[in-house]
Amino acid sequence: MDTSKHYCMIDNLRLIAIFCVVLGHLCETVHFYGSDFLYIWIYSFHMPLFACISGFCFSYGKGEKYKVLKNLIYPYLIFQTLWALFNINVMNDQSSLQYTTPVWVMWYLMSTSAWYFAAHLLEVNGACAKIIFPVSILIALITGYDITIGYFLSLSRTIVLFPFFYLGICIRKNIPMLNKMRANMKYRILSVCVLFACTILIFIFRFEISSSWLYHSLDYIRSGSNIVYRNIILLTATVIILSLFCIAPERNLGFLTRLGQNTMPVFLLHGFVVKVMDLINWGSYVQAKFLWCIIISLLMVFVFGSKPAAALLRPLVRWPFSKPSKPIK
Repeated sequence: MDTSKHYCMIDNLRLIAIFCVVLGHLCETVHFYGSDFLYIWIYSFHMPLFACISGFCFSYGKGEKYKVLKNLIYPYLIFQTLWALFNINVMNDQSSLQYTTPVWVMWYLMSTSAWYFAAHLLEVNGACAKIIFPVSILIALITGYDITIGYFLSLSRTIVLFPFFYLGICIRKNIPMLNKMRANMKYRILSVCVLFACTILIFIFRFEISSSWLYHSLDYIRSGSNIVYRNIILLTATVIILSLFCIAPERNLGFLTRLGQNTMPVFLLHGFVVKVMDLINWGSYVQAKFLWCIIISLLMVFVFGSKPAAALLRPLVRWPFSKPSKPIK
């Protein structure tokens, strides 16, 4: 599998992940038969998957630190401002304009920026590199005991999800092993079975699982979780992600793969639409709510992820005062 196939696989994975993000947020606005299970199933892996994908595409190149400033911190400042104005003028929320506590989905940009800088600081090789992943997991588990950690600077999510970012780096460093697993039909069948088993287990325990455990945004006391639950949740997300990496299509799927290359506009814009739909209580006007959630999610991915939309929104999403560069994956 050459480099182009690697990135086709990643773009296809990102398309799956961003669709799950939009669908999950829509499930927050309406309730239908199975919506609770669908919501928990999506949140069991979609944020860790995005973190892993970001890690896979991370580079130690000299210019990468500046790309973080241009392609992550810049849109964070722009959209954090837009969200404050939106909340005040549309949602009648008297929240103040500030940049230390991310508004809703903005946490991901702040956390990803921190992951990039942390990965550069931890740039090591050999035996030392091998301990970063287990140590980061240990820190993620211990962090839950800190009652002061939370949404401020997105510290909780940054620490808890960093192992998945570094998992992506590890997968990238072990491409030959990934290739062998993807080429072996036994591993692909096993991956499908693992995904099916995780889905069944989540369905069985859907009423015992609290969605707050899956946000990774608060300590154990405030989220009602504990170190055992977090350990199980992180392990479940890990096996789901590894299974998806084994079975994700590696070929270029044309329009669908191109949509996977433009997930940033979808991620940044869909929240405004979801909030307005929630404000007007859209679910009360339609039947077959699950079907409509699927249709609306697809529409937002197709519209906001299209080339015209990406070009139109580029000044807000990417640093506009320089020559276009290959976006951070």
